[in-house]
Amino acid sequence: MSKLPQGWAEATIEDVTEYVQRGKSPKYASHSDLPVINQKCVRWTGVDEAHLKYVDASQWASWTAERFLVDGDILWNSTGTGTIGRAAIFRPLVTAPRAVADSHVTIVRTNPATLPEYLHRLIQSPLVQSKLDEMQSGSTNQVELSKSEVLETLVPLPPLPEQRRIVAKIDSITGKSRRARDHLDHIPRLVEKYKQAVLAAAFNSVEMAEWRRVQLENVLTDALIGLVRGKSDQSTIHGVPYIRMNHYDLDGRWNDDDLTLVNADAAEMARYELHDGDLLFNTRNSFELVGKVALWSGRPSGCLYNNNLLRLRFRSEVIPAFAFYQMISPQFRAYLHSQKSATTSVCAIYQRSIMAAPWAYPDADRQLEVANWIEGAFSKIDRLASEATSARRLIDRLDQAVLAKAFRGELVPQDPEDEPASVLLDRIRTERDTAPKTRRGRRPAA
Repeated sequence: MSKLPQGWAEATIEDVTEYVQRGKSPKYASHSDLPVINQKCVRWTGVDEAHLKYVDASQWASWTAERFLVDGDILWNSTGTGTIGRAAIFRPLVTAPRAVADSHVTIVRTNPATLPEYLHRLIQSPLVQSKLDEMQSGSTNQVELSKSEVLETLVPLPPLPEQRRIVAKIDSITGKSRRARDHLDHIPRLVEKYKQAVLAAAFNSVEMAEWRRVQLENVLTDALIGLVRGKSDQSTIHGVPYIRMNHYDLDGRWNDDDLTLVNADAAEMARYELHDGDLLFNTRNSFELVGKVALWSGRPSGCLYNNNLLRLRFRSEVIPAFAFYQMISPQFRAYLHSQKSATTSVCAIYQRSIMAAPWAYPDADRQLEVANWIEGAFSKIDRLASEATSARRLIDRLDQAVLAKAFRGELVPQDPEDEPASVLLDRIRTERDTAPKTRRGRRPAA
């Protein structure tokens, strides 16, 4: 640990706590009056009661008194990739008068030398989080934060009044960043809303009043359901790419997740190969996703498509981008919604309903103008969304920088009148050494 500010002391979690212990594996009940806090409950902002589980009444008497959580206990996730290292401060639950922790959570109960809020912020800081990989033990399937590693964790300990000032300053700064983060987190939903507003404006009834109105089948040269290939016919080694409905989303964005390959003869390649400007229409899916479309533009050649997809190939005077935007517009989706036929788990839109869809059909110049206007508006919206994402990352880095600064003693000024942390630690050690030994806590009555 680098040189500490005046009045600070180098300590460990063992020095600044009166109780550190893993929770206990319970016998679970569907519900009871004794909730158990698990890893999913533990959030940096507190305990999420939505994920509480419950201890069977037959086991209540097996929990000794010290295992029951008290206000200010730090709950530190101690197992599991992705959850290990996350910590929360326990506050009395809304739904129950008492609670315990399960064996995947370590209870850290501070002594009078340390504010729980200070130690919690330290655990959240790069000073501790950056060392988690070194602290973990166990197999790749079950990484663990052992009790000894917890106890040996170094704590740069300021005087108690300075701890209060540090916590107050961190809370003030991170409160502002949290509000900014909340606003930025709304932007993805606004992006979709704004894009739908752009599409609605482009295809509104006033705009389309002067356009020809036909049925979709009148502007197609071809509409063909894709090639049938079962799972046993699909490979990751040889063949040609086989596009399925999971390879694009509701907004027509492509991905190559779990892309498989299939064999096809020359006749099948000629019949089912995707060409630039084709649109794919998903005829069978969940109620929300059936009818999604994507434009095959600038994609690799030599790809086939699945039989849950309908390929639409347009006449030469139809601008593919215009066709795509019309098919993802609120007006076109409203028509599709009226044509959905659902069973228990699968929803379908029949080809005859798709062919009969009303189609706005201006001349090619106007189509190009509309498509370019939509693309320009989408580009601006996407740019704002990208800037919001960058700002979100910057706020996260700022929070970490504030924490790092706090535990170097640079966030608030030192007060020479504060009692040094070493003096308080020595007094607590003396009191602990001279105190009569207490017997193990009684098990509370059921």
